[in-house]
Amino acid sequence: MSKILAIDYGLKRIGIAISDENRILAFALETISSSEIFSYLNQITIKENIDVFVIGKPIQKDNTPSNLESNIQQFINNLRKIYPQIKLDRCDERFTSVIAKKTIIDSGINRKKRRNKKLVDKISATLILQSYLEKKNNMILPIIAYGNPVLKIKCEEIHFNYPDLDNLIKNMWETMYSANGVGLAAPQIGRPIRLFIVDTSPFSEDKEISLVERNKLKTFKKIFINPRIVWSSSNFCSFNEGCLSIPDIREDIKREDEIEIQYLNEKFESKTIKLNGLCARVVQHEYDHIEGILFTDKLSSFKKKLLSGKLKNISFGKVKCDYPMQYLK
Repeated sequence: MSKILAIDYGLKRIGIAISDENRILAFALETISSSEIFSYLNQITIKENIDVFVIGKPIQKDNTPSNLESNIQQFINNLRKIYPQIKLDRCDERFTSVIAKKTIIDSGINRKKRRNKKLVDKISATLILQSYLEKKNNMILPIIAYGNPVLKIKCEEIHFNYPDLDNLIKNMWETMYSANGVGLAAPQIGRPIRLFIVDTSPFSEDKEISLVERNKLKTFKKIFINPRIVWSSSNFCSFNEGCLSIPDIREDIKREDEIEIQYLNEKFESKTIKLNGLCARVVQHEYDHIEGILFTDKLSSFKKKLLSGKLKNISFGKVKCDYPMQYLK
């Protein structure tokens, strides 16, 4: 089957990423010198069945084209002449370099390697391609499994013009419902940004929960952008939790019973709400994700040791799961 190649164009260096055959996942390939791009493309188009080139479209914060756009247009014209059989498409690449640099820093790579601009370029190309795939496919996204560094990153806030945000949120809803989840955070689908969604309605079917609580859970469905917990109670309660990124493991976790949280909704309107019970718990679980914290981090050292083998197996895909996941290679 054919694949899609993404190109993050620069005057000196060009980052390259490629999709899998199902056009679901994006993988970093290379960063090469701009002077060698066509030689490289000749080789990769022979080796792989490429039918789409996706070229990043740099846009400034005020929504005007980047100064680099004229050079990119010349590059695109050359591509059309040399590869008339391959479709060309563009994808908004705002913030990709910033996110790529943040990902590198938070993944624990040493300082010397962080200065490697080639690494930033090919990660940026990967982010461009993943964004393109999500937009085109209106898709159920693979959930990032335990062990991936993106789950340990303290995520970045986003602005109202974050590229293709509406489609990203739509895909997150589809992904969460497909996996029978009640919450999903952006880092769980590979985006280190401060965004999560919750829908607690499945809990409303649990007859062991009080009727008052069940009625509240039935209608609690929200999008949280750039949230901040501003207050939490001193009372704690325990509940058995699981996580879509850590299938097959459930543990009792203590959390504050009541919180107050400030956030932006999907229209970027500022909101503040107080939550208690299971609504507060689900929100805290997802909030932890954008802080780079997993529910297993809250376990005792002894419990973590008991689960270490299971967690390692999950990170490498040695687990049965009925929804798409992305594991460490």
